[in-house]
Formats: sequence, C-alpha cells, structure tokens
Amino acid sequence: MLAKEKELKHLSTGELLRREIQKGTKLGEEAARLIDKGNLVSDEMALNLINKSYEDFKEKKGIILDGFPRTLSQVTILDEWLKERTIKLQKLIYLDIPDEEVTGRIMKRAALEDRKDDSEAAIIHRRIKIYHQETAPVLDFYKKRNVFVHVNGTGSIEEVFKKVCASI
Repeated sequence: MLAKEKELKHLSTGELLRREIQKGTKLGEEAARLIDKGNLVSDEMALNLINKSYEDFKEKKGIILDGFPRTLSQVTILDEWLKERTIKLQKLIYLDIPDEEVTGRIMKRAALEDRKDDSEAAIIHRRIKIYHQETAPVLDFYKKRNVFVHVNGTGSIEEVFKKVCASI
C-alpha cells in the first residue's frame, strides 16, 4: 500500500525467496532448507536476491526494502550497497507488534496463502526468538542514525497504513 501511495518499488526478500523456492532454483533449495527450520538465510543470499531485482526498481522514485536488513552484518552490507548506487536511506519503519499477535498473523497468512513454512507454531516461535536476538540490535543502530520511525503495528491493515503514512 505504501509503495503504491508513494510510487515506490516494494522489494520483499521473503517474497523473492519464496519465488526462488517455487522455481526450484539452487538458491531456492538452499533457502528452503534454512527457512523450513525457522532460520534466517545468509547475508550473501539476501544480497543476491536484492541484486537480482535491482534492475526492476532502479527507475522508481525509491525502494521499500521489506525484510532486509535483519542483522547488524546486513546493515554493513546494505550501507555499502546503497553507497555504490548513491542511494540514501530515508527511513527505517518499525511496526511494533506484540509477539502473540505476530504469531496469530503469521498463522492466518499461512492458512490464507497455503504457506507451509509459516504454519508450525514452533517454527514461528523460533523465528521470533531469532528476531529478538539478531534483528532488535538493528533497530538501535538506526535509532542512532535518526532514521528510525516507530509505528504501533496493532490494528487493521488500513489503520496501520494510516499510522505509517502519518509517521513519515
């Protein structure tokens, strides 16, 4: 919704990974092995996905990176990638959602989209644990850079979208 509203390209690493898995590529097979256990893909794999998609979005006004960076090492990789392309990071939008609600949303999405990788509570809980360990420090990093935007992510899709638009 934000991409459409602001005429930006939405680039979801998760969506790109699922596409590679569906195609049965080597990258997709490797990603599936990691994702099925609730693990994050490697930094190199995530960057490869972004690079493969770069031609699709370089003509847009900007990019929404969804699901990247997830670790401090990916922050460094992203900084270098942006610098090479003379792109400036404008905002990091953090949708703050309680873990229980995240679990419910993921399970609902799994049922609606037939996503088996999101249908097991144990795997979802593992992903949330990894998030707190590895992704939460990314937020602190971007707070120090004054690009961090905190948004209460509870509510309907439309309500959250309005909050995001108001915050930026």
